[in-house]
Amino acid sequence: MLIHVVDVSGSEGRDPSQDFDNINKELRNYSEKLASKPMIVAANKIDMAEDMDDYYILKLLLQPLVENALYHGIKYKRGGGMIRVSGRMEGDMLFFTVSDTGRGMDAETLAALREHIAEKQQTQMAGMNGFGLLNVNLRIRLYYNQKNGLRIESGPEGTAVSFCVPRRTREEIENDQSLSG
Repeated sequence: MLIHVVDVSGSEGRDPSQDFDNINKELRNYSEKLASKPMIVAANKIDMAEDMDDYYILKLLLQPLVENALYHGIKYKRGGGMIRVSGRMEGDMLFFTVSDTGRGMDAETLAALREHIAEKQQTQMAGMNGFGLLNVNLRIRLYYNQKNGLRIESGPEGTAVSFCVPRRTREEIENDQSLSG
């Protein structure tokens, strides 16, 4: 008996670099999105180290974090608030933080969210769903083969979500056989 296996995922012959974007391109997209919300976002700041211009990160890592800061952090805060996206490079790693000056979370809610993400639960929690954060956390862990993904801090002054990934140029991504499926 002859069995044919067909790859229906579309990954064969696929350029792995399509899953990555230049950091500056990603940041321009978020800056434009935030600028279109002047009634909610009183200010937004992008604080990215200049030496990060040539590096790429997995698409859709920062966007869900910016959207969470917007919709869960400052949307309902009287007078709006500020969202800050920052990045720096240390050695072979890129560090990113998305923070807001929103309502923040109480200790119990923060602990439940951290547990939800750590346990990879895909069930809803009371008052929040966390799917965007869960997805980003899992993608960081899987694509970059890391034990930890997101780090979340929160209090009455707002929330900060951070992560780090290895720095990669477009050429390194294109030549990385482990990403080609």
